[in-house]
Amino acid sequence: STLALYDNELRGLDEVIEFLSSFTYLRNLDLFNNPLSEEPFYRDRVIHGIPQLTIFDRHAITFAER
Repeated sequence: STLALYDNELRGLDEVIEFLSSFTYLRNLDLFNNPLSEEPFYRDRVIHGIPQLTIFDRHAITFAER
């Protein structure tokens, strides 16, 4: 349910979201400190693309963010 991928050289946010969205049990994801975290609307795109997440980059996802 937890996947920590921080401090890597991940690029291509859309491709990463597409891949991780199929992980139905994924609830806690860390992607910070990767080049993809600099892409526009990074947090919003991940929350929208992987709706089963409850925690993203060490912060709970709020109702307002959904």
